[in-house]
Amino acid sequence: MSSDEIEEKMKGKLEEMFLKPLREMIPHDVLDLLYNKPLMKTEKQMRIERHTYSPICDIAVGPFSFEDEKHNKLYIRLLEIPEINTFVNSVKSKSVVFAEDMNPLGYNNNPRCLMSIEIERETANDLKHVLGSIANSSLMGKIGIVVISNDHMERVKRLLRYISHVANVEKVEHKWFRNVFVIHESTIRNILQLGS
Repeated sequence: MSSDEIEEKMKGKLEEMFLKPLREMIPHDVLDLLYNKPLMKTEKQMRIERHTYSPICDIAVGPFSFEDEKHNKLYIRLLEIPEINTFVNSVKSKSVVFAEDMNPLGYNNNPRCLMSIEIERETANDLKHVLGSIANSSLMGKIGIVVISNDHMERVKRLLRYISHVANVEKVEHKWFRNVFVIHESTIRNILQLGS
């Protein structure tokens, strides 16, 4: 299965699971904003402003926050929706966690979306690319999820150990990337019951 096929299947399953409860809980004034249509995107450009780098995000789960709005309190409430909470806890429990104190609610208080999901298959061999995906998903989403093909996970684990070491020796703020879960492709397929 190609990256595009996995992306489309994941997006379809997440829409099936999340759209109805999200629409019921998101205030109408937020839902009615133009950039919240659709509420879930296979997003190629989450443009912040015209002359600023805009990260690429494979799947973004809204609502989206591009202007001066900050939806952090709303995102925290949305993460309590049973379907979303169950999904996030499943991903967290299966994640190749590099942070012992992983608590995504305490990090990224100004995200652009509820969840930012990056899928790395062919590009997972390039650790600089994976590091960029981890950074983008951390910065863009209240929850970041990076899906790694099984073939490349051992190399990615080395990168995660490096990130943890850099934080432990205080070369960067210790909270960097603490809202990101890195997970095997086969595991996310099982969680979402996508089959092969």
